[in-house]
Amino acid sequence: MISQGPTLEEAKRNLLEVITIQFHEMKEMGTLDEYLAECGFIKKDNQVISTQEVVGFEKAKVVVG
Repeated sequence: MISQGPTLEEAKRNLLEVITIQFHEMKEMGTLDEYLAECGFIKKDNQVISTQEVVGFEKAKVVVG
């Protein structure tokens, strides 16, 4: 997903709003559990739990000229 805003904080708020709307719509359509499973998550006792352990991640930047 992509978001934008005049400040980093507003861009983050906008992204969270988009994610919230998307998850709500997927829940209404009955596709949320399948989507979460595809992304490596399960729902248990109304909580979303990762089925994979994150060992670490690295941020990278690619410039195309």
